[in-house]
Amino acid sequence: QKSAGDFACVGGCERKRLPASEFSKKQVEKALESLKTLPERDIRTGPDIKSTLFLNAVCKKCMEEREAKERAEAEAKRGERQQAAEE
Repeated sequence: QKSAGDFACVGGCERKRLPASEFSKKQVEKALESLKTLPERDIRTGPDIKSTLFLNAVCKKCMEEREAKERAEAEAKRGERQQAAEE
């Protein structure tokens, strides 16, 4: 089984060297799929050649925080609209 490589979060916490389990399955698949389209990727193979993949995505923790913030902002806007409608 191939390792997904090392991941870095670009969602705010900026953590590095995270395992794939810190990300949603969809993000891991999307990041790995994007590697296939890199025009200058290293295609060398052999026992002496080591390669490491460094992928960027938004970790589950940052995604949950972002969603909670969006929900809170939506709730605040909804409250403002209800107040304006009542006046």
